[in-house]
Amino acid sequence: WSRFPLQRDWLKECQTCTGPVLVMDVRDSYFQLDPFGPGSPPVTGLQVFQEAVEQRTTHWLTAWPIGTCKGLHFNETMLCSGTTIGTRAAMLKYLDIMYAEMKVWISEMKCRFDIN
Repeated sequence: WSRFPLQRDWLKECQTCTGPVLVMDVRDSYFQLDPFGPGSPPVTGLQVFQEAVEQRTTHWLTAWPIGTCKGLHFNETMLCSGTTIGTRAAMLKYLDIMYAEMKVWISEMKCRFDIN
């Protein structure tokens, strides 16, 4: 989780970073082409990616903590926070929201889990 406030701070400090922003886990990074190069689709707003259709929000790694902390239970295809792309403004908003949610989870005892 620490990557979200760090990425936000780095992006805020980088005044020359005005184009699209891609954040991703190292394990997710394999490029066949330049994601910003010729022929790449335009980046507008925020774009998140779905996991494989069988990766559901009912998976224990999400269902249990989210159910306990937020009281939410649903069965949808999981979205991947490990790979996100967007405009600078959209990415800053996304990273602000992720950091705000992270602080909620830290401040509420029912949202703390020792699952490492």
